[in-house]
Amino acid sequence: MNTTIIISFIIILLFPLYLLLRRIEVIVCNEVCTIYCNAIVFIDQLCGVNDDVLASWHKYCMRYSLNGEMSFDSEKKMLDEISFRKREIEQLSNNNIQLSFQPSLLKSIILHKHKLNTQEVEAALSLADASKKELLTELEFLTNILNSETRLSASWFFAENRLKCFQLESNGMFYGALEGLCSFPLRSLDIYEQQRTRIKYLPTEIGLNKRKKDYLQLQEIEFQKAENLIKLSGEQINLDGEKVDFIGEQLFSREINLFFAGSKELQTERDIFSNVVSQLQTKWKDKNINIYGYSYQNFEHRFEYKGHQCTYNDFIRKFTDIMVFVLNGNVGGETEKEFNLAMSTFRATGKPSIFVYSKVSDSYNEKVEATRKRANEEAQYWQDYSDNDHLRLLIQNDLSDQMQKVYEEIIAEKKKVLG
Repeated sequence: MNTTIIISFIIILLFPLYLLLRRIEVIVCNEVCTIYCNAIVFIDQLCGVNDDVLASWHKYCMRYSLNGEMSFDSEKKMLDEISFRKREIEQLSNNNIQLSFQPSLLKSIILHKHKLNTQEVEAALSLADASKKELLTELEFLTNILNSETRLSASWFFAENRLKCFQLESNGMFYGALEGLCSFPLRSLDIYEQQRTRIKYLPTEIGLNKRKKDYLQLQEIEFQKAENLIKLSGEQINLDGEKVDFIGEQLFSREINLFFAGSKELQTERDIFSNVVSQLQTKWKDKNINIYGYSYQNFEHRFEYKGHQCTYNDFIRKFTDIMVFVLNGNVGGETEKEFNLAMSTFRATGKPSIFVYSKVSDSYNEKVEATRKRANEEAQYWQDYSDNDHLRLLIQNDLSDQMQKVYEEIIAEKKKVLG
């Protein structure tokens, strides 16, 4: 009798503890299910963004393949869409539920019961942020290609494959997260039913062993697709051999256009500029930097409907990387306009780089002083030179420094792309 009473008393005492543990188990399961569902929702949203970018990028590349050239409007449209997608990703990230997980011994015991461990949960928790950073990296890669002066279809194909790999790997993680949810009993998955309405791809039932095996198989298939895509790209590189080496050189090459601005009377100064450009061409050609020097002499001399200056101005706005102005005691009306155009273009786009050289003179010239004043107002400066030898030295030093910066940018891009 006493034994029965004692056992009954123990049961009475333990029953509330049992209920408490069951309640804690439900709470922990719901917490972890929320983490997995949150990861699934965000990955699904990122995959949607990636799908849209991939479709636009494919159309962009196909348009170039058909036309053999790409318009400025098409590039701008693609760049604008990439900028929009970046903002969209950040907005999705801001709307994403910010969760955390504090491991404990009790949680570890509960997760072990459901064949999970805290490391898997922490990995699911970091999945959203890692996927976001990876997709932003892919979009930045597209931006770099569009901003590159080299138009090479191989780099576009490579970028498209990177987007496809992101999609395949994200699908694999998507199925992996679903497989994680299958570790929980159905009674703990009310949170799943709440989240499921936000995602069109989620099934109506989970938690069955057969479904769990299906998800594992689907995950393996997606990862295998991504691996095969990378493998095929590597095999293509090996098959192309020297062609790929050539493509790589072209991918990291640069074309630098220099424009000499000054009155037609400055033939000696123009010859100095041409000689310096010729020396730089020889020095930097082996490093895939192709340098071209221009002045009014490089353009056609036939009559133009809007005048030759319109042609020069269009070249300055669209194609000039470096402008060299020489003021030899005077500034012509067109030279002044070219300087103003170069400054406004530089303010708007960061190009062209502008160098002004003014010959030291005892005589006062109103236009020279006005040009110097404009440079001061723009927080720029000019360099005085005493004679032609001094001018040659200044131009050579400045342009050599600019080419060195271009070369360093190429090296940095190689490291970024090739690792």
